Parts: sequence; C-alpha cells; structure tokens
Amino acid sequence: AQTITVTEEVPLVETTNAELGGTIQSQVVNDLPLNGRNFENLLSLRPGVMTYPGHSGWDQSANGMRPHDNMYMVEGIDSNDPYMGQSMMNAVMAAGDAGTILPIDSINEFRMLENPRAEYGWKPGAVVNVGIKSGTNAFHGSGYAYGRSDSFDAVDAFTTRVPLSLEQYGAAIGGPIKKDKLFFFGNFESQQYSIASPFQHYVPDTSPTATDPTLSLVGACQADLNGLGSGPPTALSAHLAGITVANGTCTMGSTPGLFPVSNGSNTLETALTSTNTIYSGVGKLDYHINDKNSLSGMIFISPGNGTFVDDPAHEVDPRWLTHQYARAIVGSVGWTYSPSSLWVNSVRFGYSHYFQTYLSADSTMNPTTYGIYTGVTDPLSFGFPQLNINSFSSFYLGQSWPKTVGPDAVTHLSDSISYLHGNHSIKFGGEFLFNQSTNLVTNNTKGPMKFANLQDFFSGTLFTAR
Repeated sequence: AQTITVTEEVPLVETTNAELGGTIQSQVVNDLPLNGRNFENLLSLRPGVMTYPGHSGWDQSANGMRPHDNMYMVEGIDSNDPYMGQSMMNAVMAAGDAGTILPIDSINEFRMLENPRAEYGWKPGAVVNVGIKSGTNAFHGSGYAYGRSDSFDAVDAFTTRVPLSLEQYGAAIGGPIKKDKLFFFGNFESQQYSIASPFQHYVPDTSPTATDPTLSLVGACQADLNGLGSGPPTALSAHLAGITVANGTCTMGSTPGLFPVSNGSNTLETALTSTNTIYSGVGKLDYHINDKNSLSGMIFISPGNGTFVDDPAHEVDPRWLTHQYARAIVGSVGWTYSPSSLWVNSVRFGYSHYFQTYLSADSTMNPTTYGIYTGVTDPLSFGFPQLNINSFSSFYLGQSWPKTVGPDAVTHLSDSISYLHGNHSIKFGGEFLFNQSTNLVTNNTKGPMKFANLQDFFSGTLFTAR
C-alpha cells in the first residue's frame, strides 16, 4: 500500500509570457451576487480593469483603454458589433444595463487577457473569451428565478417610493444524446424590469387663470394677442397648447394640449417608467467522433425590446420616450483534430449578427395627427419633432430619433495548429474576418424647433429650426 502525493505551486510571477488577466470559472460566475446577471460586470475582478463612474453597461476600461477597445469572443468566435464596438452578447440599451443577455448559467468559464499574445489581434484592449458549457454522460439541469420589488424597500417620511420591479428567470439542461459520443446543452433566460425615474422639471404654468406672460401659457398667449409680443398668436401654437383664441381672449381648454399639466406652478414632478423585456437562449452540441476527432456547434439568440426614460432631465410624456429593439445572433462550429499527442489542429467558423433600432414611442404617428405639418413623409421619421423653449430648459416636447444600427455581421474563420517538441511549444495559424455594417444614423430628420420664450412660441417666431 503506497500513497503518492503530487503537488504543484502556482508561480507568483508568470515567466513564460507577458499576458495579464486570468480565468473566472463557472462556480464563481454563478455564486457571486450579480445584479442583472451580466457577466461583463465581473470583469472588474481582474487587475487593471475599472468601470466608469455610474457603472452602466459597456463601461469596462482595461488598462486605461476605452470600453470600445475590448474584444469579446464566444467559443473563440468574434462577437463584436462592427459599428458600435460593443459585445453582441450583452449589448447595451439606451437605458439600463443590457438589451441582450448571454445567460451566465451557460458559461463554463470566461478568460480575460490583457496584453494578449499574437493569436488575439484586432483591438488594443483586453480580450474576453467566453466558453459555453457542454453536456456530459449524465443529465444535469437547473432552474432559477430572481426578483426585486419596491415593496421590499424601507422608506422614511421624507422619501417617495420609486416603483421598481425586476424579474429574471430561466432554466438549463444538459446530457447525452448518445453515450460517450453525442451531447447537448441548452439554456433559456428572460429578464423583465420596470423602474421609474423621478425628476423635477421647470415648466410653463398651465393654469387657466395665470397671467404672467413669461411663465404661463395663457399669459403668454394673451400678451401676444394684446400686441405686447413679437406678433399675434398663431392658430397652430394655440392648438398645440390647448388654447382657444376668440373675442380678444385666450382661453385654456380642458387640457393644455401637448404641454405637461402643472396648474398653479412652474415645477412638475415626473416619474416616467422604463420597461424592458429580454429573451435569450443558447444551445450547444458536442460530437466525439473518436479519440482524434471531435466536433462542436453553438447557437445564441437574444432579442430585447423596451421603452426607456433615456433623458429623465427633459422627458415629460410617455409618448416621447425612446422605444428600442435589439437582436443578437451568434453561431459557430468547430472541429478539433489531434493525430498524435504532439499535434492539435483546431478549425472554427462562426457568424455573428446584430440589429438595433432607436425610435420614439410615437414613431407610428404621422406628425399631422398632432395638427402640425412638417413636410416629413418618410415613415421612419414620423412622430412629433423635438420642440424646445429656451426659457424652460428642463423639458422638451417630442423626440429626436430615429437611428438604426445594423444589420451588422461578422463572419469569422480561423485555423490554429499547436505543436509540442521537447521543452518547446509552438503555435501557428491564420484567420479571416469579414465585417459588415449597414446603418442609418439620422440627425434632425423630424425638423426640430427651438423658441426663445413662450411669447415667441405663440407668435411662431423661431429661434432655430433644422
């Protein structure tokens, strides 16, 4: 009876290469508290990585580089959006954390490399390579659900409870299709949240009895009507403000048109709500042909759809919030061939696809519906144009989108060969990367307008228009 104990100490200093970083295993990814379950938020555990103040999505800086400079890969396949420079797996939305999600229960490990070796090129920042779990000869599965709600918040008498709801749930399963030969793994996850963004705005007084021409709608309209402004009130301005002009008098209707209701005050408290729904799924097949050949295939699909308060300091109406849709698809196949213990050849082919739209919530409405003719006939630019009044800089009417990112695509083919010879390890190979980007980034296509003050608004005297 003999006992042989083999021990190895991890060297304190890496002497074989100049790489920094390291690998985070599946157990760490799953066990650490992770709000939103976005694996990219774990990158700050590695030396040299910091997050921007405020820490939203897509803000991890490696060694002082921009977040755009990081390169994200899944199963060795490039999954960076060619236009925005972000990861397709956890792409950001206009607000919140992510608009597409790679379920962390599907991650076997992810490795972050700073100052990477020659096989990782393309970008000067860190390289993050995510490995997806594989099935085994035994069936394994998990189910999970996470939730947050404002009903659990402790608030005092001076605090207004902010509506909050977050639900994130999913399930994963893996196992054999043919023992010792063919295996599968799959993971589905959904995230749904709703959160309010309280803000105090400085807005025109909509009281029907207010008379101040600089602070109230009726007062400004009446001043113009009495010849004290830059011209008489126009029918369009009066219509947009919900005011009737007749018999020498400006009269407020039952509602102040498109303006926010703030009777008797120039301050308005809003708590508009951001809502988002994300679905994601990842599947993987592994086929062990023999001791020398193995195949694997992976597919990841994640659409996200939401309406966001992306400018809480100025947005006052749900009609002009940002409606955003995102869709990410990443697929890959790989073949590993090992003719002997000295040689390993790995061939990978992958395709990544990303599409994202930014629209105003009223993007399906022709501006003529509001009673305003802007000359815009392109349905992509429908919706009320952004209208600003300089003397009330903390709110605006309308929205400035649209913007379309994609469809963007990355086609990736790589082949690498590793050879062991005595004390030497040699690796060589090549890769082909084809980036495609089709984007529609617009500016001022709705015809935004700006007025110096309320009286100029009612007389139709523009400060700027584009």
